[in-house]
Amino acid sequence: MLNKCPICEGELVIKEYYCKDCDVTLRGEFDNEESNNLIGLDSELLEFIKVFIYAEGNIKKVEGILNCSYPKVKSLLSKAKNSLGVESMKESEEDKKRKKEILDKLDNGEISFDKAMDLINN
Repeated sequence: MLNKCPICEGELVIKEYYCKDCDVTLRGEFDNEESNNLIGLDSELLEFIKVFIYAEGNIKKVEGILNCSYPKVKSLLSKAKNSLGVESMKESEEDKKRKKEILDKLDNGEISFDKAMDLINN
């Protein structure tokens, strides 16, 4: 979203929204912070994400910048992940154990390669 004037680099203010579906126009002066938040996060989570990126994921730095505890940072991180729809990408111990058992059966000749692939992918 454009937030600086391309001529003088001054701050642009959103004064109008238009809905092309119902042909409604809303006019006024809208808060840029809210308008810039296209992904629908509340201001606390948006600020946390900015700090987290600034700190390059270093939780100790995030704690210092936000003046909060480790559990608070982890809680905010979890809320941000949920709000953004990011699922855990870490494989559970149970899944690792299941895959190892399948691969062991494959190594022992108990199942075929195709069967092993079917079991791993399902």
